[in-house]
Amino acid sequence: MSRPCAAVESVGEICLEPHPAGVRAVYAVEARTRADAREIEGLFRELESRIQVRPLCIGRLMGYAVQAHHSDGVLLDAIEDVLRESFANVIVQRTVDETALRVVADLCRRTRTRLVGVPHCAVCGAAEPFPAAVVSVSTGRGQPVVSRSYCLRCTAEASRSTSREFIKSLLAADRSGLGSLGTAQIERRHSRGGTIRFKVKL
Repeated sequence: MSRPCAAVESVGEICLEPHPAGVRAVYAVEARTRADAREIEGLFRELESRIQVRPLCIGRLMGYAVQAHHSDGVLLDAIEDVLRESFANVIVQRTVDETALRVVADLCRRTRTRLVGVPHCAVCGAAEPFPAAVVSVSTGRGQPVVSRSYCLRCTAEASRSTSREFIKSLLAADRSGLGSLGTAQIERRHSRGGTIRFKVKL
């Protein structure tokens, strides 16, 4: 059983950042030279202004997971075309799931390539490069305590009619040490942007 990351008494605020899902893909490209690696890295860096990009591995094998808005799905085809035109060995998975990530991990072992860590869901433990929700906990003085990520499936299972009930349900299911916060009394604060803020009432 996970040990609590923070006592309820020390927590002053809980923030919820929901992230909409989109179309996803995994690209794994063999970099035969350092110049190849720099070119691949530069390509995906340029894409960061348009879509979400998460490096998966760096070295002989360059791997990236991407997520785009549904209206930008054609961009994933364009990325594949550019890579196949420029590099001999390209593997594309048009989803980001356990199978696709396992393929990348297996290729990294064969090529002695360094894997890059990705977030894991705090409920089911699955690797999740693009969490559907992120919960951040801070003290009453605003000092960050801990942050946790949650996958699309687990956030869907925790879904409730209000954001207050949703975050309590999500925290109650948490297996990383935040479960005790699921019973805390919270009230919604004024929020800006996409972050939803809650004050913890002692």
